[in-house]
Amino acid sequence: MEGAKVVIADFNDNALNTTVTEFKEAGYEAFGVKVNVAVEKDIRAMIAKTINYYGRIDILVNNAGVGDNMQAAANV
Repeated sequence: MEGAKVVIADFNDNALNTTVTEFKEAGYEAFGVKVNVAVEKDIRAMIAKTINYYGRIDILVNNAGVGDNMQAAANV
């Protein structure tokens, strides 16, 4: 991740906490925000918390959804 500081956003507390823990155990800087991306108020709060925590947002990856039977593109 080349020194990236990561925000993990999820609506599921257990998944959120597990993912943040996994990132930290792997040596990455990460924190979590509970958010429902279908609710604009939650999105605005996530942005505010991120800026408050890290000071800015440089890169944003929107990856909302459910991945059923996902696999690497090379395997398709």
